[in-house]
Amino acid sequence: MNNLQTTIFKLINLSLHQSSGAEFKLPENIDWDQVFEELSDQSILGIPLEYMVKNVDALEELKQEWTVMVYSQVAEWTKLMEAQTKLVKLLQDNDIPVAIIKGSAAAMNYPKPDYRSMGDVDFFVRAQDFDKTYELLRENGYDFAADASKGQMHLEDEKYHHVELKKNGVTFELHRRMSDTVQGKETDAKIEALIQEGMDHIETGQVGEYEFPMFEEKLNGLIILRHIIQHTGQSKGVGLRHVIDWMQFVEKHVDDRAWQETYEQYLDEVSLKDAAIVFARMGQMHLGLDKSIAWCKGTTPATTLREAAEQEQNEIAKLATAWMEQILASGNFGAKQTAADEGAGVLYRNKNVFTMIGSLQRLGLTHWEAARKHKALRPLAWAYQTGRYARKGLGRKNPIKSLKSDMDKSNYKKELLKGLKID
Repeated sequence: MNNLQTTIFKLINLSLHQSSGAEFKLPENIDWDQVFEELSDQSILGIPLEYMVKNVDALEELKQEWTVMVYSQVAEWTKLMEAQTKLVKLLQDNDIPVAIIKGSAAAMNYPKPDYRSMGDVDFFVRAQDFDKTYELLRENGYDFAADASKGQMHLEDEKYHHVELKKNGVTFELHRRMSDTVQGKETDAKIEALIQEGMDHIETGQVGEYEFPMFEEKLNGLIILRHIIQHTGQSKGVGLRHVIDWMQFVEKHVDDRAWQETYEQYLDEVSLKDAAIVFARMGQMHLGLDKSIAWCKGTTPATTLREAAEQEQNEIAKLATAWMEQILASGNFGAKQTAADEGAGVLYRNKNVFTMIGSLQRLGLTHWEAARKHKALRPLAWAYQTGRYARKGLGRKNPIKSLKSDMDKSNYKKELLKGLKID
């Protein structure tokens, strides 16, 4: 890891875990504009800002500007929470069970929830309540976030797991399922069954003065972890924010006893056990998660220096480091990725030509406005997307060499995915 990345890891650790800064010595010649850019690319700017303003003398000239950003982050968070509260009341007043997912359901595990960035309000209703919920929202001023034809396409096609709406500048994602196929049909079906059953056991979460309905603790943790896996299988990519969400959940709920008694078997049954271990280990190695937690090391607690050294070099640690490198290279939701990276992603995410065409079809519908407006063109969206990648590939300086590079990236990412054993 370079000085920039080391600085960011230390800042996250100090901000989230309230540890002493005495052992933290800033590397020399840090470009704070680069730090700011990386934090923005990973959508975690709000987490360390307050600590930086209070403790980093090198930022004297920037402190006023960054202090304003801290308050802006909190103001945006408050706006989203107010909008979420109104949404929940509307649904509950109309006897529609609802659960908030991600967002505030993840932020509640942070020491300061309002510093966890949120871009929208994600909520889940039973599949049989989806149409009723959609009509109720439209009647109450919630409009399509995208153009109307794209929104209507999502409603007509059962394979789309959510639809986006917008009101007063806030985007809402109405979910009828957790996501499109991510782990394979059998495992996805198990997870969806757990979620549908979870709608019968809604609990009340709270951050600050705001209360909201959410899934019970164990299922909420599964959804936070599943969100990471969803983005390993998308062109958007995983960001540090996703990993920190899981790390904070682990820190609050999953000590060695809870892992052994509850979470190990629960996550193993939906093929998420290895992913839970790898991404918690990543937090432990780089972001300040309690190093005394043994389950994410894949071993019993080290009793000698030799055992501790071996844990730092075992396969779990190596895989966690490799995934961290991928995350730093892509940014949250693929903020750093190019169109070429998106093309490589289609190659590595899909196991056969049929699933690849399915991915191309979904991307084609996203990028081809004419297909969204005209039903007759929709079956050809996969061909449109294939042509789009071909045009971008041929436009490169050395298209053959670039294609080989894409294949190499694809094969490497396939190996990383194998290590998570998510199928």
